[in-house]
Amino acid sequence: MPHTAAALANGDVSPDHVDLLTRANDNGRRAQFGEHEELLVRLCKPLRFAEAVKTVEYWRQQADAAGCEDEAQRRDAGRHATAAVTLDGMVDVQAWLDPVGGAAFKNELDRLERQLYLADKKSISPRTVTQRRADAMVEMAIRSRTARPGGLRPRPLITFLVGCDSFARVCELAAGTVITPGQIVPHLADADIETIMFDGPERVISVSRRRRFTGALRRAIEVRDRHCQHPSGCDEPADGCDVDHIVPYTDGGPTSQDNGRLECRPHNRDRAKHDRRPDPSNRDEPPDARGPPSG
Repeated sequence: MPHTAAALANGDVSPDHVDLLTRANDNGRRAQFGEHEELLVRLCKPLRFAEAVKTVEYWRQQADAAGCEDEAQRRDAGRHATAAVTLDGMVDVQAWLDPVGGAAFKNELDRLERQLYLADKKSISPRTVTQRRADAMVEMAIRSRTARPGGLRPRPLITFLVGCDSFARVCELAAGTVITPGQIVPHLADADIETIMFDGPERVISVSRRRRFTGALRRAIEVRDRHCQHPSGCDEPADGCDVDHIVPYTDGGPTSQDNGRLECRPHNRDRAKHDRRPDPSNRDEPPDARGPPSG
């Protein structure tokens, strides 16, 4: 790996990048890696580490599509969970979940933990974040026990991006975890499907109406930005972000795709951290991408 070694020596990549590239250079892809190492190193140099991880993972899928599917199946087959009672009556919970199921679990855990955090702001004895997560897991169990039999189950949302070559092989969860197409197939029958059409990598021109909640404009911005757009390099995924006006609505800022962007709650709501970059060009939205004011 001469190009990787040279980039590390020059300070262009970190040891974490080296580990990432080393994992990609396994026995099944060694020949392809030798051909593409210089390109991979060049691509990774300007990227934040989270983006570099996705870049290398997509390269692995292209280099050996069948091998990646087999590897994903082996990882999924290794999922497990234990809940052991200790001598003093505590319960030690450990789990290893597949990416799709794990995302469903973590999203709900984070949602409930956030609710407990807001409730704790009014308390004189707030819990630690790990205590809130423990209580959130208990709350998940209680809600499962009290759920109405035959009630409506949450459905995953699968989004197809069309109209832009750069999205030709994007297959990842909302949080940015890259998965293989085969890991999506078991969920197709129980999923909601939407289609989003791009005119270039940064502009959405159409959002299908098959989504079960309103706000096509918000969804367009979520899929376009995918994570917090604060210039500090924040990687908070769309589920943990607000969609807000760049030029405030009260200052005449339009509720449009060009005047909206994702920012995580701290960067959006903390005035000391809020991004106040200049207003981008203001272009009218297509009728099917309009939505209610979001900021």
